[in-house]
Amino acid sequence: MRVTLSQRERWFVHATIAFANSAVRDPHDVERRFPLASAETVRGGRVLVDRSALYRRLQETIRRWLAIIAESGEAARARIGSEVAEALRPGIVSERAADRRSGRRPIRRSVVTGRRVGIPAMLEYDARHHRLGITYTVTTVQAATAFGVALLLDRTRGLTGRLGRCGWCGRFRLTLRGKPRRYCNREHYQLHDEKQAVERVRRMRERRRRQRKPKR
Repeated sequence: MRVTLSQRERWFVHATIAFANSAVRDPHDVERRFPLASAETVRGGRVLVDRSALYRRLQETIRRWLAIIAESGEAARARIGSEVAEALRPGIVSERAADRRSGRRPIRRSVVTGRRVGIPAMLEYDARHHRLGITYTVTTVQAATAFGVALLLDRTRGLTGRLGRCGWCGRFRLTLRGKPRRYCNREHYQLHDEKQAVERVRRMRERRRRQRKPKR
């Protein structure tokens, strides 16, 4: 299937994959990775949780979703669809609710008191070029990563079968042209092949040991 993505949508998809592949150290580095509408991620309220810890928990969820997209079948992908939809649904978190949930809030919740989470969208018609478009505003990493995963799941975009995971290092890769690649490079392919060969020899020897073992 032909890949149909705008330049901005590609940015979100690649940023989401890069977020899953990278270690979370500085929250500002995470936020700069995404084309957010505002450079001020924390604004209009009091910070309730450590953003680095929040992004690490978010990263675990994104990695799980990407692994299912890359390695599982249609049924497994359908199961995470409701989670992605929930992550994109607008919502407001109160200070009391944030304190009560402490470290286990849904990823759609904001790290700021009273901050609305979601992706507001507006229709625009370009009269000069006769084109109808949708302008959307993404202001949080939570919404940005959920949007990136949703684009990967969208059947009309042609991306679902193009996401792979390296069999050696576990990093996710998106191939937009040609056949999807499972490994980062030839070296990783060879390392994984050698590891698999060692494992095959170990299993074969274990089978032979069991076969030679005398019955009592």
